[in-house]
Amino acid sequence: MVLESIAVPATNRFASLYIDQQDPVKDFFHYPITDEVFALRHTDLMERDFNREGLAQCIRNYMKRFPVSDKTNFSLEKLASPKSAVVIGGQQAGLLTGPLYTIHKIISIIKLAEEQEREMGVPVVPVFWIAGEDHDFLEINHVYTENQKKLRKISYPELPYEKVMASDFRYDKEKMHKWIDLVVEHLGEREHTKETMHFLHAAAEKGETVTDMFSYIIMALFKEYGLLVIDSADRQLRKLEVPLFQELIDKAEILTETVLNQQELIVKHGFGRAIELDQHASNLFYYDGNERLLLEWDPAHNRFMTKNGEHSFSKAELQDILTHHPERFSNNVVTRPLMQEW
Repeated sequence: MVLESIAVPATNRFASLYIDQQDPVKDFFHYPITDEVFALRHTDLMERDFNREGLAQCIRNYMKRFPVSDKTNFSLEKLASPKSAVVIGGQQAGLLTGPLYTIHKIISIIKLAEEQEREMGVPVVPVFWIAGEDHDFLEINHVYTENQKKLRKISYPELPYEKVMASDFRYDKEKMHKWIDLVVEHLGEREHTKETMHFLHAAAEKGETVTDMFSYIIMALFKEYGLLVIDSADRQLRKLEVPLFQELIDKAEILTETVLNQQELIVKHGFGRAIELDQHASNLFYYDGNERLLLEWDPAHNRFMTKNGEHSFSKAELQDILTHHPERFSNNVVTRPLMQEW
């Protein structure tokens, strides 16, 4: 066998300059890419306080329904340690795990956590963040199989009403079992087909929502590697997030102004905008139980408005709803990394 190694050049100039640590891009980031980057990051983390016990208990409660191992429990103990750090990444809860890059992400998270724990001599925990609050069901409701050297898209037949969060979409189990049979049928008979079908049907039966089924499969595959998973829409997690949501509501205008100013700075250096952001964006979603609605800030009336115009809140009203119903709030692409970081 002949193995040939080829280099594929990056198509994104911004990313290429950062990887090469070139001006002006390297100055847009807090950390340089060097051999010491993880140690620098750990030093910064040790100067901050985190609700480690609360987070560990939250993840423990979430994972009770899914396959776990002694290594999973050990990871939860490590997470509660004041010296620990995490390697975290995430993705939407795709049916049958979705695209293969979801699995690639998880393997990368696990291997990097192992490597850095060994290198730094501190507890490092692999964590996968499931974007269960996402409402774009058409992005996760299908898989592709090969048929006569062509890809065939096989979509799950049910659609949720309106923009319901993936973690709230309860599938019809009979339809899910039939869909799994259809997917496996298109894959054809293999050595482990019967075993695989039994496993997938067990995941569908034990789960209630798309996110449940995803979590069951992921933990069954990776429980022996100490992986932890958490659903971003988990209600207990939402309660832990209330203090930061309060700050995001209070400083919504400042946050948007800061992002827009930084975008302009990047544009002046000849790069495109990473995010298209409206000047009235609040970078938060409000969930009315049926639909996940983007909030905007109306400076003329000092109120938050949903884009469909059906809901309107003052800051005080929104803070009061947050106190009593934190599950009604979720992050957008701007505030999600802030919440993960926090």
